[in-house]
Amino acid sequence: MIFVTDTHTAVSPPKQARSRKAWARVLDAGVEILETSSLDDFTISAVCDRAGVSSAAIYSRVASKDALFLAVYEYALAEMASERKVLEGPGEVFDELSTEELICLAVTTVADLFLSRPGLVRSIIWLSASHCEVRARGSRWMTELGEVVTTLLAPRVDEFQCEEPHRTLDTCYRTIWSSVAMHVAYGANFAAERPLTDEDFKADLRDVALRYLLCRPSTCRAAITGQQNRDG
Repeated sequence: MIFVTDTHTAVSPPKQARSRKAWARVLDAGVEILETSSLDDFTISAVCDRAGVSSAAIYSRVASKDALFLAVYEYALAEMASERKVLEGPGEVFDELSTEELICLAVTTVADLFLSRPGLVRSIIWLSASHCEVRARGSRWMTELGEVVTTLLAPRVDEFQCEEPHRTLDTCYRTIWSSVAMHVAYGANFAAERPLTDEDFKADLRDVALRYLLCRPSTCRAAITGQQNRDG
């Protein structure tokens, strides 16, 4: 599938309740196609069929397939932003957590944002190489996520075993998300033959983060279980 970026990417928002429901079905259908199929299968016809709407219902909102894709992309990013709110609570929410538990929470949340929707994320990563607008929006979103992680962990930087803790935290975040991106885009065994499940992958990422920031191995399997028990 070839996207040609144009200037007609605005969305005309639906005003009536019936139109809003139809448009929501369109956005859901677009996400489902990207998650379960491929970029080549993302067409206006396919979205219409899955959403149960006419092409006129789409062209009344967007001018092109490119604009529809960007609308679906923004819709998916908004959903992911709602899921990252687990890291955005008031500071006192995290006071009972040790620094190790907090790092584990951050790493696991970042990983799960992508591992929970691999088809969609894979499509976005591949398209970002050639689509400037997709790349720009993804970059903004990832930068915002980095700010969320930094805000979460900044109060604990005095415990980091390094001379430049804020720079080290930034490097750690970049390492984690880029590892997850490669894992999703190319598969668990792209660069190594060791069998690796998503859970093992997340455990390895937590271990990397703790060794890098705190200079000690991870015990976060127990730490996360403890936090889940408290939340439950």
